[in-house]
Amino acid sequence: MLQDNGYWYLFYSSGQCCEGYDSTYRLECGRATSFTGPYYNQNGTDLRDLTETHQGVPILQGNSEFTGPGHNDVFRGPDGDWWCFYHVEATADDGTRYMMQDRIEWDNNDWPVIACNGVPSSEAPVPGEPSGCESGPIADGTYHIANVNSGKLLEVANAGTTDGDNVRQYADTGNACQDWDVTANGDGTYAITNVNSGLWLEVANAGTAEGDNIQQYSNSTHPCQAWTIEDAGGGEYRLVNANSGLLAEVASAGTADGDNVQQWSDNGGEHQLWTFTSV
Repeated sequence: MLQDNGYWYLFYSSGQCCEGYDSTYRLECGRATSFTGPYYNQNGTDLRDLTETHQGVPILQGNSEFTGPGHNDVFRGPDGDWWCFYHVEATADDGTRYMMQDRIEWDNNDWPVIACNGVPSSEAPVPGEPSGCESGPIADGTYHIANVNSGKLLEVANAGTTDGDNVRQYADTGNACQDWDVTANGDGTYAITNVNSGLWLEVANAGTAEGDNIQQYSNSTHPCQAWTIEDAGGGEYRLVNANSGLLAEVASAGTADGDNVQQWSDNGGEHQLWTFTSV
């Protein structure tokens, strides 16, 4: 537990530990205005009302390099920075648990962000030095976002301008529904808004499951509308949803106009990679 920003924060582990790539162990958080609670998560859910597996909104979860982060503690250094100490498995076939540390930052709504993007870092910043979370691999601007596998552009279907309109891929039409404003949130994530509609790219219904749809919606300040842009090298990037930790991809690696865009776990496919071309 820690106290900051006018809140008490409760960090806890959920999921199943120590099963390699199948590990679902991760860190979550609730906060309250008093030590005795009640504690609520980012969705406004009372932690006492979560499922039997206690899974709410992750603040730190595994990736292909480090799986199953959990069993944490927090510490505030003499410079005032908060740090999270936790265990991971280094690889899927290494049953040893290793101790890690990463800095805790705060998003615009005073929720904790660990390691800039909610996954274990390969190298933590030196205490007392900038974390690097304030900037990312993409400069703020307006872009065409193209799928590496198909070469087709991310767009709002039928140039829609209403909440819930679907997002898909399509050949370049010159319409502003294929133009996206990318803006850093200051916590290592980005807001991605459609130029034609002014609405936010999000995972529908704040879903956290593979196959959940990606759509546009009015700004809700929910982390399902925040995206981490991970540099995959060679001018290609992964779009990772801050709420679910899953990647934006073209469903079934499709290459046709109109193929749907959804979220899925990282499987290394080019249909999960995107390029950003300034408009």
